[in-house]
Amino acid sequence: MQIKFDTQKKEAEIKFLNQETKIRDLKIKEQASLLTKKNYQITAFLVLMIGLFVIAYFWKKSQNLKNILASEKIIKETEEHERIRIAKDIHDDLGSGLSKINFLSELISQKTDHLPEIQNNSEAVKETSKKMIENMRDLIWALNPDNTTIANLLARIREYSTDYLEDYPIEIQNSFPENPPQTNITKESHRELFMVVKESLNNIVKHSKATKVNFTANINSKFLELSIKDDGIGFQTETIKNGNGLRNMQTRLHTIDGVFKIVSENSKGTEINVSVPLEKIIK
Repeated sequence: MQIKFDTQKKEAEIKFLNQETKIRDLKIKEQASLLTKKNYQITAFLVLMIGLFVIAYFWKKSQNLKNILASEKIIKETEEHERIRIAKDIHDDLGSGLSKINFLSELISQKTDHLPEIQNNSEAVKETSKKMIENMRDLIWALNPDNTTIANLLARIREYSTDYLEDYPIEIQNSFPENPPQTNITKESHRELFMVVKESLNNIVKHSKATKVNFTANINSKFLELSIKDDGIGFQTETIKNGNGLRNMQTRLHTIDGVFKIVSENSKGTEINVSVPLEKIIK
């Protein structure tokens, strides 16, 4: 009887211990679950805070960029308005003065036929004032931001070349694109290309003894190309390759990554070819 009682007692103790073990295991699992849940919450909170920080950072950066762009836009608009104002002032003030000088020198020249020295001086003054008026018009045209496009550049080149050679016994034939793009180009490229054209035409008038000039402009997907060919006396390119005029044109084109090539022979005329990559001149 005693043995049976002891056995039951031990079984009861074992059962109790097993229950305690299960309860302890459940508590451990519950604590682990709570800890895991807490870790998840902390991780989620940290991710949320990092996300908010990143959003705030990029929002601030975006606002700063917007402010910078807005400031640049204001500066650009102010510069454009100022260029237009300066161009108007030059036209109104300097233009009228130069026109008056030109008129007076013409009047003096007409009334001094019997005084060759004075007449020669007045003719020199008249020619100088005409050149200054021409340069002033070029400057005014370049100051206008609306003119710095490929289409307007080619239109200006064609107009200038026709007007310039009109005073000389030289026939000009222009071949330009019918609908050139209205793509904006940099002021620098506009100025350098136009000055190269002016220098080329000036050399034709001064040195070539040409009677015909063919002026061609072409635009493809990568390049703006100009060709000026005359039927003049030509020259040996080796003899003047270091001349100031040619060197100036090469230098101007070099600043916009352009290529300058001149082909000429005695009695066979001269051809000037200019090629400029569009990616270097487009704004």
